[in-house]
Amino acid sequence: MSRAAFAEAYRIDPLRLQDIEDGRAADDIVLVSYLKVIAADPDLVRRALSSDAP
Repeated sequence: MSRAAFAEAYRIDPLRLQDIEDGRAADDIVLVSYLKVIAADPDLVRRALSSDAP
């Protein structure tokens, strides 16, 4: 999956993803944690984002 497709699927700013890949956003604990959740269960995250839940 391309960076752009990943960013769109998981509602992340593609520039922030690039920052992570380039080592410039390692201190963004929320984003890093979110990426860990996506890595652990990407389908769960997609379902949560596609639901009408708040």
